[in-house]
Amino acid sequence: MSLRSKLLALFLALAVVPLVAVGVFGSMQSLRALESLLSGETMAVAGDAASALGQQLARQESDALLLGENTETQRLYAATESERGAALAQADTFIRAAWRQMAGEYRSLELLDGRGATMYRIGPTDGDASSGASRTVPVARTISDPGSGEARGSLVLQASINALLPRDMLERRVGKQGYTIVIDRAVDRVVYHPRIAWTGQRATRLADSERWPEGALALPNGSFRYGRGDSARIASFVNLSSPAWTIMTSASLAEFAPPFQRARSLQLFVVLAVTGAITAMFVQLLRRTTRSLEELTHAADAVGAGNLAPTLPSAGPDEVGRLSAAFGVMTDRLREMIAQVETSRQLAIVGEFASQIAHEIRNPLTSMKLNLQGLARDARAGDVPRTSSASIDICLREIGRLDQVVGGVLALAQSGPSDSVPCSLNSLAEESLRLIAEQATVQQVSIQAELGATPDIVVADASRLQGAILNLVLNALAAMPAGGTLTVRTDVTLLDGPRSVRLHVIDTGSGIAQEARERVFLPFHSSRPGGTGLGLPIARRTVEAHGGRLVLADSRPRETGAWFIVELPLATESAAISTVGS
Repeated sequence: MSLRSKLLALFLALAVVPLVAVGVFGSMQSLRALESLLSGETMAVAGDAASALGQQLARQESDALLLGENTETQRLYAATESERGAALAQADTFIRAAWRQMAGEYRSLELLDGRGATMYRIGPTDGDASSGASRTVPVARTISDPGSGEARGSLVLQASINALLPRDMLERRVGKQGYTIVIDRAVDRVVYHPRIAWTGQRATRLADSERWPEGALALPNGSFRYGRGDSARIASFVNLSSPAWTIMTSASLAEFAPPFQRARSLQLFVVLAVTGAITAMFVQLLRRTTRSLEELTHAADAVGAGNLAPTLPSAGPDEVGRLSAAFGVMTDRLREMIAQVETSRQLAIVGEFASQIAHEIRNPLTSMKLNLQGLARDARAGDVPRTSSASIDICLREIGRLDQVVGGVLALAQSGPSDSVPCSLNSLAEESLRLIAEQATVQQVSIQAELGATPDIVVADASRLQGAILNLVLNALAAMPAGGTLTVRTDVTLLDGPRSVRLHVIDTGSGIAQEARERVFLPFHSSRPGGTGLGLPIARRTVEAHGGRLVLADSRPRETGAWFIVELPLATESAAISTVGS
């Protein structure tokens, strides 16, 4: 699994999925909010209807109290057999007068004796099919002796349901599709339903038809959801204890859902849109970042395959950009190190070659030199014709030149300093500048010496190190035949590990061509007519033998000439003190 896939999977798990979950949760919360709102509204309507019904029942209780506790009724229950006729007539007069005041709120009234036998009755009997007994609710009250409190009988009022139910409350609804029903739990009967066909039907049948939850009406009051799909409804109920009735108000979710659905859809759309935008931006950023990493990986593979100049992603301010820049610096240093290794290898070969030819050439040269010197003495003494003296001088001069070349080859082959002591780099540079001062004046070259490095003590073979410095300043003079400025500067650096001192040799000549920069330190490579091509390789070999390095610095913008830097490790404090003391 690639890094891009892993990061994308992690982003989806930690960002996209939670955002979508928040959107879905918010959508569900809006539906719950609607259900909670409808529950509150329907509970308010059901509660008001139950309260009105309770007030109506209380009024009917007061009517039963009036009819049962009046003097005429009490006299009737207290009368003997001989007095009952007169007492019944008086009670009938009072009861009928009160009955007329009740304006038909009751279907019938019965006075029962202690054995339950009817003593007095107004209204149709239970056997009258047209009496509407099924549309009444009994309101009973015990009649007791005022003195002893002993029960003498009871009064039973058959209250009309139509008169008992608060019509104005029952007709209140929540929404156009809302309604209120009344259920008699004692007989499992629907007392009131806006659809006449359900009035008088069994309540369990209604519950099955409308898919009420199991035990929906078990609590004293509450709310529940029933139905399915678009027919889903919210109902709230209040259970009365006497009579055992339930007032239930229902409302349709579908009637109120559209505004909530629009808000829910808008919220979900916004969440999904934001999630999509964030995901797109993350994928784009991830693709760009991983593309740079892929390019960097390909570059590393190319370096592993031997290509030390791979194509790198552009360097930027972010971590990948800095990594790319660091990788570029690393490959540059690697190329430089490989070039140095190659140069060292070539120099080692040259050194081996020099060791072999030195023995083969120098001995014959010595013999030739001794013989020619003898001939020269004979010529000066007159024993050799004077015409031969010029040829002898030429031979000696060429032998000297050949001896110089052999010496250079031997110096190139030398692997380390022969006699290393603490010495001042500033002093070596000053001495080298004094040696070339006269030639610089002739060439009209201005010398700027900025030898301010402190400290400047290095452990070196002074003669060999000065020879390397002298080679650099002579090359600088050779690069300015028509005049210019030679700058020699020293400074101390803390870069690249331990402290070191640097010597800068800068000229204002024509400079070194880009294609020739990598070959300037190769043996026998020279751009100057008559040059042996051993000066810079010997100088680098000498500097590296002292633990330092000699490099050709990058070209400076809008300036010409070459800039060579000699960097050498500073001597330890004890070595520096010994130099100062000496």
